[in-house]
This record gives sequence, structure tokens and C-alpha cells, in this order.
Amino acid sequence: GNSMMYTFPITYTQGPLRECYANLKETVFNPKYPTKNTLQYLTDDRLYMLTVVIGESQCQSLCFLPTPSHDVCTVRPIGVEVLDDTTEEASVTFDIEDAAQLSPPTVEMPANEEKIDIRFVMADEEAQIICGIEIVVCGVVKCTHEFR
Repeated sequence: GNSMMYTFPITYTQGPLRECYANLKETVFNPKYPTKNTLQYLTDDRLYMLTVVIGESQCQSLCFLPTPSHDVCTVRPIGVEVLDDTTEEASVTFDIEDAAQLSPPTVEMPANEEKIDIRFVMADEEAQIICGIEIVVCGVVKCTHEFR
């Protein structure tokens, strides 16, 4: 099944259906859920989606928030380059995705930086099994993401 680590509802209702502040308070404005922050990031055009397609059978996406953030609704182009080298899984500590964090992972990068590099993390070098990625900014690993 799905969990808040991968998906979350925008809103939910229970009891008699009605459009009122009580419903908004229990859904969008409830600090227990990431809905308010995520909707605000989407409205401000601050979130970025990195989708990695490997061959014909593997596709993974990671939503992230570059920090510091740019001005509201300002275009911030971020290019992606795949590094030639790889990292072995045994030498990587993946960032733990905590649904309680209530926001997408952040990737620190200078405000004027327009490129991130990604490096594949290999579970098995011989079998060419990729189990995750490292996001590298200015030569420094800023985020690690494990594929599931």
C-alpha cells in the first residue's frame, strides 16, 4: 500500500460533507500533515522533480526543494548531468525519508548554481543493479536517495 512517505491526500472529509473552515482546519491547515507546506511550495513553483529512467524497466522519481529558495514564481533552471563514476551501496548511508518531516528533502545549493550532478549507487556492480542515487552539487554529495 501507499504511505505518506510516497503519497498523501490533498484533503479528506468525514462525517457529513460540507465546505467549511472545520474541514480545512482538519486537512489543509492541520500541522500534522504535509499538505499545507507542499501546496505552498507548488504554488510558489519551488519544488523540482528528478526522474531517473534506467533502461526499459526502471524509473524512479524524487521531489526535492533546492535551498536557499528562489523568489516566488521565479524561474530557476536546474540542469542535470550523470557522472561517469558510481558508488558501491556498502559505502553509502542513504538519507532516511521521514514522513513526519512534513516536507520534501532539501538540497543545499548556491542560489546561482544551475546544475546538479547525479551518481548512481550500485547494489551489484557486476549485475549492473542500481539501488539509488547521490545528488552532487559543486563536487559535494548533498542528498542520497534509495530506490524502492
